[in-house]
Amino acid sequence: MPAPSPSGPLAPLASRNTLLGVALAATLGLGGLFAVEAVQVSRSHQVSVGRFLDESAQAAAHEYLTRSRDELDAIAADLLSGLTGPRAPSPFEALPPIDNLQRAAERTFACPAGAVRAFRLDFRSDSLVTGTTTTPAERAALARRVRDDYRARFRPEWHAALLAGTGAPPLLYGVRFSEFRAPMAAFGVDVCPAALRDAIFARALARGGLLAAGPRNVPQDSLLAALVTDDAGTPLLGAADTSAALHRATATLERLGGIRATVTLKPAAAALIAVSPPSSSRVALLAGLFVLTVLLALVTLLQLRREAALVRLRTDFTSSVSHELRTPLAQILLFGETLRLGRARTEADRQVAVDTIVEEGRRLQHLVDNLLQFDRAQRGAAPLALATVSVRDTVRSACEAFAPIAGAAHLTVESTVPEGLTVRGDAAALRHVLLNFLDNAAKYGPASQVVRVDAERVSAENGRAHHAGAPHAAVRVRVTDQGPGVPADEREAIWSPFARLDRDRRGTRPGSGIGLSVVRDLVSRQDGRCWVEDAPGGGATFVVELPAAEGSA
Repeated sequence: MPAPSPSGPLAPLASRNTLLGVALAATLGLGGLFAVEAVQVSRSHQVSVGRFLDESAQAAAHEYLTRSRDELDAIAADLLSGLTGPRAPSPFEALPPIDNLQRAAERTFACPAGAVRAFRLDFRSDSLVTGTTTTPAERAALARRVRDDYRARFRPEWHAALLAGTGAPPLLYGVRFSEFRAPMAAFGVDVCPAALRDAIFARALARGGLLAAGPRNVPQDSLLAALVTDDAGTPLLGAADTSAALHRATATLERLGGIRATVTLKPAAAALIAVSPPSSSRVALLAGLFVLTVLLALVTLLQLRREAALVRLRTDFTSSVSHELRTPLAQILLFGETLRLGRARTEADRQVAVDTIVEEGRRLQHLVDNLLQFDRAQRGAAPLALATVSVRDTVRSACEAFAPIAGAAHLTVESTVPEGLTVRGDAAALRHVLLNFLDNAAKYGPASQVVRVDAERVSAENGRAHHAGAPHAAVRVRVTDQGPGVPADEREAIWSPFARLDRDRRGTRPGSGIGLSVVRDLVSRQDGRCWVEDAPGGGATFVVELPAAEGSA
């Protein structure tokens, strides 16, 4: 059959498929754009939140050092306010002793005995006095440290300064000035690192509130981890965090010379500070929408392919049915015209014409019956009225009805059915099934072949009767031809509507593709089953198995 032209049945389908394809492509494109946009928004949100957390960590580090400076100023006010606070009216006045400073320092800092030392460095005479016994070398080193630090960074407006690191004990000192900010002397103490940690840095961390955007009622150590080191990297407070921290920042403060504070935001901090953490729910939703769109597009494409295949099948079916109808109608018209015009010269010629008209009429009737049965199956036909049916009588009736067609096809039908073999079924439906099998044998088998119809009763072990009331046995009816057979990989497909073998579709043999689908429908409505298998010696054997009736031989 030639392919349909662009203006044929497939043209509207092709146009509709094109529109659907464009719509699906647009939907997929929009879904992809939404998904990409959602990913970009999520990444932008994550970057923004990351920057905010970095800035929060940096602010917390600076705030922590500011708190430490405040603690330093508070200690310095207690220890040094009487020594460095008021300006001297004259740069030549005598300096106060440091005995009280030594005793106050020992009370303030929890250091081992002798580990706290007060000192006074007179800038005018470059002389150093200490509150404990020291060697000349220790005094020289201490004077050099204080003098160098003062010259490098000390400012007159400072209350006190801290000097840590360089392998020596930390120093806390202040400077006494005279009028016009002339430095007179430095008063201070050197302490043990543990006391400095507890008095300044641990106390500053315990005060809390280092995260400006964080809640005030949450313990500080659950949000932050602080590491304080001197200029040599020696830890004064905390320990190095080797875990994968969320965000961290390091800060230094000039007043706390050499002290470096590293503040790390713990993972819990991101969920508690006043910014929503990056959420992937919307991204997941849009990703799911995109995947759903892809699945719907695939399903639609599959449906379009199935619709196109169905249209082709219906087109082939219409062509095949038209061909099958045309052939018997042409024969009927031809021989009818022959009889009407009196061209049959002898009685034998007239008998041939009448027999041909009857044969083709029967063939036409069988085709129409198949079409009606197929239509009923598609519409959901009512259940058959099952009764006890004689298999032998039904086979004989089908063979007699098929005799004219068998004679025209030059084939012989032989039947072997035991007497008394009965099934629980519908006689007309079983007869129609057998006629379809015989008609297939005539269409696809060779001329002068022998088609055999036989039946037997099978036990429950060998049969599979579906009728709930008769599970004990079944009856198999077989129609065996001498045709080319059915390939094993197509034996299940041939029972589907409009299905035909590839070799028959490519050839010139007529066929509508609905005969076997009608057979399966009629057999299943009788609680039976049907299949095809190889015939001994070549050909195909079509088998119908129905529940045996009670009392069947």
